[in-house]
Amino acid sequence: GFNVFDYFDNERTITFSAMAQKRIALSALFVDLFRRIGFTFAGNLVWDKGDIEGKRAYNAGNATPFYQSPLNCWEHILLFEKPGSDRVGELVEVDKVVPLKPVIKIVRGENRHGHSAPFPIGVPESVLRGLKPGALVLDPFAGSGTTSRAALSLDLESVGIEQDPDYYELARRLTGEFAKELEALRAQSTLF
Repeated sequence: GFNVFDYFDNERTITFSAMAQKRIALSALFVDLFRRIGFTFAGNLVWDKGDIEGKRAYNAGNATPFYQSPLNCWEHILLFEKPGSDRVGELVEVDKVVPLKPVIKIVRGENRHGHSAPFPIGVPESVLRGLKPGALVLDPFAGSGTTSRAALSLDLESVGIEQDPDYYELARRLTGEFAKELEALRAQSTLF
């Protein structure tokens, strides 16, 4: 699965985030890109993030009273499969909506999570749930390690790749803490 949301292209919009440099519709481009390199598009899950919390992009800083900057309350989880692989479309219920609240990372102006774009564990769990126990999951953009934690919760193996040293350490720490919590919870449930 490949998680991405669509951007809107408007170079003259006044914005206050690094993501606002140049915006394009990414999901369609990624479907085309993955097809060109030999993958088959297996389906799309839609992560419904619910109502917008806050007004971080309200009018995008534009003083025009009738201008409204579009905000995404959803993201695509594009599913692809390698030629000759198990049918992803048969393992995962595709073309459905997964309603999950986003991770609250900013508390009183401070990023308490440590990553700029964390997503809830339920997002990768919804994709990985159909895999057989022990299957290997690769996350080439590990970030804070959410996919690895989802794999652990479903008795799957995982490999995460992350080039940012700070995010790498964050993923190691959060995944290690999660593994300990999961082990304690599983040990506790076997007592009764």
